[in-house]
Amino acid sequence: MNINKVITVLNERPWLIAISGLLLVAVILLVGHQSFKATEQATFNEFNRRQLVMARGAVGGIELYFRTLSEAMHAMARMDGVVGFDDITTRHVLALEIHELERLGVKDIGVLDAHGVLKFSARAPHLEGGDLSQRSYYLEAKEMTSAENYMIQFIDSRPVETGQAGMVVAVPMFAAQADKGHPSSFGRFAGVTFCSLDLDYLIDKLVAPVKSTEGGHAFLIDNESKVLWEPDSSLFRKNFLQEVEGFPSFQQILERMTAGDTGTAQYSYYRFDYSTGKYSQDKEEKLMAYMPARLGAQLWALGLWAPKKDASRLIRSAYVKHLLLVALVSISILLGCSYALAMSFRYNKTLEGNVEIKTREFQESHRRLLTVMDSLDAAVYVADVETYEILYGNKYVRDLYGEVVGRTCWQVLQDGQSGPCDFCTKERLLTPDGEPAGVNVREVQKKVTGKWYEVRDRAIRWVDGRKVVLQIAADVTERKQTEMDLERAHSEMETFCSILKQIGSQRTLNGVAALLMKAVQNIVGSQYTLLHIFNSERNLVFTLMEAGISTIEDPELISAAQTILEGMDGMTVAPKNKFNPPLVPDYFPTGRQTVIPLLPRNQLEGAFVIACQSDCLCDEKALEMVSLVLDYASETITKAVSYEEEIRDLEKRVESTAEFSGLIGKDFKMQVIYKLIEDIAPTDATVLI
Repeated sequence: MNINKVITVLNERPWLIAISGLLLVAVILLVGHQSFKATEQATFNEFNRRQLVMARGAVGGIELYFRTLSEAMHAMARMDGVVGFDDITTRHVLALEIHELERLGVKDIGVLDAHGVLKFSARAPHLEGGDLSQRSYYLEAKEMTSAENYMIQFIDSRPVETGQAGMVVAVPMFAAQADKGHPSSFGRFAGVTFCSLDLDYLIDKLVAPVKSTEGGHAFLIDNESKVLWEPDSSLFRKNFLQEVEGFPSFQQILERMTAGDTGTAQYSYYRFDYSTGKYSQDKEEKLMAYMPARLGAQLWALGLWAPKKDASRLIRSAYVKHLLLVALVSISILLGCSYALAMSFRYNKTLEGNVEIKTREFQESHRRLLTVMDSLDAAVYVADVETYEILYGNKYVRDLYGEVVGRTCWQVLQDGQSGPCDFCTKERLLTPDGEPAGVNVREVQKKVTGKWYEVRDRAIRWVDGRKVVLQIAADVTERKQTEMDLERAHSEMETFCSILKQIGSQRTLNGVAALLMKAVQNIVGSQYTLLHIFNSERNLVFTLMEAGISTIEDPELISAAQTILEGMDGMTVAPKNKFNPPLVPDYFPTGRQTVIPLLPRNQLEGAFVIACQSDCLCDEKALEMVSLVLDYASETITKAVSYEEEIRDLEKRVESTAEFSGLIGKDFKMQVIYKLIEDIAPTDATVLI
């Protein structure tokens, strides 16, 4: 649809402009909303990545903290004085270590012997001698086979308030002398070195300060989902997985945390009320990052969360700007639609005038085109692709078929058609998309007139917009006949040269006969052919046929053949036979004979005979071709005859003499060899030499 039609439609239906503008504004709003949602999600993802970085830093601090304590305990466990429970040395070491580790929240350092008895305590010497063999950290240390491991245990006998919760970090101690009953390669189990600390120091320094926003916080759980720290202190040492029942997405996150996974997530849970230090009953969406902390053989997990609304505040200003931009674009579109409507009314008449001028120009151009088509010396017509109705036929077509417009093309222009032509289908004329394809060129021959036409057809768009086929057919009968004549002449020349080449390579009359008979039969299409050739003395006639060579020695028959040939002037096509049996085989047809004299050097040496049925009409050009072959091959034929005479003479000599030639026997091939030698050797002595 061109611009004039679009403007005309809009002028007639102004409500289309209003609807188009509103739809465009709606699309802009929808795209703007989707764009903001994508930006918001990207912000949440980036926020979670930042939380994950913070969680990784906190976990690194926790792991470093416990690694520092365990290394201090390992250092003590490797001292000979401590392993040997030397009182002075051990107490001195404990005093130094407690002084260093108190700043890390350590409350006491002690040493257990191999039986679990407390031998030394830096801060509680009054407890020395107590039996701690039932403590789990002692039992686990006793089973350890490596001096590099450590274990962590909560002191459950202490109050469960977070600020008072105690922990023990213990490492095994091995004596230098190996114990055959103990599997460790470090020596026999000698006891345990341990330190006790308050969990609140770890929380205050490494967990509680970790916040991504003011409204968020961190929490710490062990591998059994028990809470090690949460702002809501009532959850301490409770199973967090059970506490969040009813929030499946949060439960799935906790399961991934206790499995040692690292990641980020979004979930829904109760809002934390900082005024009460408890979770309220109001729900909110949260963003969280989580990461495992590997402490010896134990696994803890740290989670860092913040309300989603805190992250949304980060893009609030961008959202306002985005909204203003969408509003500005929408207003601009509405103003543009209004302006377009006004301009369409303003220029409507001008455009209509231009359309009218262009229409007249197009019609005039169309008339000139029709005039040119009527002047062509070729048939030109246009037909509808769908209905095959003829829409136009030039003067050439009208002179042949009369008025054809409105009639069906295949009924008028084709001979004996009962339906549309195979070459005029939509599949040939149109592309798979339904658009006009290229030009189809072909040559056809009219059955009635026998004339050849070069036909070019292609699909085009007609003046009314529908798809039509334009066909131009030019009479190329003369050109086609010339092409066929040239092709035939070329083929005949190739055949002629091939025959002469093959015959020229033959020395024997038998070889010449076989090639010549086969070649002539292929040219004329008749198998009844023979060649009579006189010998040099004119007392013998060689008869060459496809089956082989025979001779005529009867003087009367030879004289009759000479008489027939001497009375002929060139090639003769006789309705009555010139040669009759026995000059020709009795199975030869008697309808018609063609006799072609053999005239090497203008001397009559024989004749070629072709026998046909009475209804056979040999092609005149084919016969001329045979005559030409015989003319050029006559020298080769006469030489072969002379050679055949010499061979026959040689055979007679072999039979009648006992000279050197008798030694070679009667084999034909040996006779030929002897003849070749005799041509250059005048005596038998020369041959023998």
